[in-house]
Amino acid sequence: MRRIIMDCDPGQDDAVSLLMALASPEDLQILGITAVAGNVGLERTERNARMICQLAGRSDVPVYAGCDRPLMRPLITAENVHGQTGIDGIDVFDPTTPLADGHGVDFIIETLLAAEDDSITLVPSGPLTNLALAMMRAPDILPKIREIVAMGGAMREGGNFSPSAEFNILVDPEAAKIVFDCGRRITLAGLDVTHKVLATKERLAPIKAQDGVVPQAVYNMLAFFNRFDTQKYGSGGAPLHDPCTIAWLLKPELFQSKLCNVSVETHSALTLGHTAVDFWAVTDRPKNVRWLYDVDADGFFALLTERLARFPFEEMGDGQADAKDQPPRLTVLGSVNLDIVARADRLPVAGETVTGAELSRFPGGKGANQALAARRLGADVCLCARVGNDAAADEALALLRVDGVDLSHCISLADCPTGVALVVVDAGGENQIVVAPGANRRFAAESLKLPQAEALLCQLEVPMAVIEEAAAQQKAGLFVLNAAPVAPISPAVLRRVDVLIMNEIEAQALDGQLDSFQGLKALTLGAKGAMLMKGDKVIARATPPKVQVVDSTGAGDAFCAALTIALMSSVEYQEALDFACKVGARATTRHGAQPGMPHRNDLD
Repeated sequence: MRRIIMDCDPGQDDAVSLLMALASPEDLQILGITAVAGNVGLERTERNARMICQLAGRSDVPVYAGCDRPLMRPLITAENVHGQTGIDGIDVFDPTTPLADGHGVDFIIETLLAAEDDSITLVPSGPLTNLALAMMRAPDILPKIREIVAMGGAMREGGNFSPSAEFNILVDPEAAKIVFDCGRRITLAGLDVTHKVLATKERLAPIKAQDGVVPQAVYNMLAFFNRFDTQKYGSGGAPLHDPCTIAWLLKPELFQSKLCNVSVETHSALTLGHTAVDFWAVTDRPKNVRWLYDVDADGFFALLTERLARFPFEEMGDGQADAKDQPPRLTVLGSVNLDIVARADRLPVAGETVTGAELSRFPGGKGANQALAARRLGADVCLCARVGNDAAADEALALLRVDGVDLSHCISLADCPTGVALVVVDAGGENQIVVAPGANRRFAAESLKLPQAEALLCQLEVPMAVIEEAAAQQKAGLFVLNAAPVAPISPAVLRRVDVLIMNEIEAQALDGQLDSFQGLKALTLGAKGAMLMKGDKVIARATPPKVQVVDSTGAGDAFCAALTIALMSSVEYQEALDFACKVGARATTRHGAQPGMPHRNDLD
């Protein structure tokens, strides 16, 4: 996962870039957003950035106001392109998300100085004033920068705001020169590549077809944005400049690039802001920039469309839907972990060391996984959990925030780490897991205030006393318990459980406890599927569809969430089990437990 600071001047294309990043917390941890004057004045760019964060449901990301003018020149703006608000095409409002205290440049400096070397990526998509001023004021921030991925400049495409210069560089060429000469790794998406990413009607159609506030806002902004550039260039759609930075971070294989020297003209009145790209290495100037020059445009729009689909559906209306149209309300009580995953050719046996693994970090924990899976399947989900007061908690909760899980009952505990799961996954997708529970173990039963819902879904990664208290508080509705990991279940809990979900190992361990259990038992059998039982009688069997297994870590949690939702809707047992097996199988086709959780429309 990359830790990034986004520096921008929204702008419709900046807004789309922000939304792509906000929808990708498993890949990008946004430490903060700094606004700069550019497309419009600073008072509108900082408001627009806050508005986009609120629209995305990400008020947890701080927005800072930076510089309101270039380093040495009068400000140039582009209302003729972006409209008076900067993001014309949607209804602009005053966001309730407040502006963060302090200047954006101070935030950049303080964040970098507190970081390890080569750890933070800067993603500027406007004039480079904030970054340049930070470098001038505190040169010791430079070793902290992992990479700068920026939108700006042009070679073959000439200029878009003067005959020679691209807008971001033209607004503050002195700042661009400082940044380009800083000595850190730079990737630059200039007009040569962004002019190939055209928002044509055909490419916007899948976005227009999506329900929800965010994709509709993107479609409406780009419909306005198109009106100027299609006339200017005679093309079928406007180029999406700024999102190329985020697309590069998410899927660099979409682009072709070349290491070049890029220098900025800061004196000539005729060619001010021109970027001299030494593409063919005809000089001996140092190669300071990775220059993006080609792109798989269809792949870019497929990525954009997929990321926009991640935002939870919200109706733009009076909210007076019929009760039958409301999503099922589910409370999930359980664990939150940060999964540290090593992928190796095979799993080690006892006492053996296996080398050559690749390491990744994903949000996880059975409670969090099941809450996210249920949310993506359409439920209104509240997660009751405990996390530490640390950076790992932000990573572990990131996807839940993006997908709209209610975290008002997810409490941070002081002086206690967030839980961590150490996961090893082999080439066939099988896994071994060891958990350091951290705050999950410190969950106190007396602190539980369970929100009432139609169903409660629990696991055994929190203390049994907490589950006993939940059983006492959940006096009505469906109570589902996933008996994982293996642990004795108190009689008080078993008496309240309606559905008990186990795998074969867990069922064997609990065999002596279940003689008097009167509820429904769901037994998962891995690749062989699952079955539902009442007492010793099998009442339904199902096998999963064949898929290419990549990572089975989250399959069981996806199954639990899907079975719970299906049973809440009162479908027949066979239909419920078929659905749960289908969802569980689909969850194995991507790396990481939470990133692999399918959305409802993935199952069609």
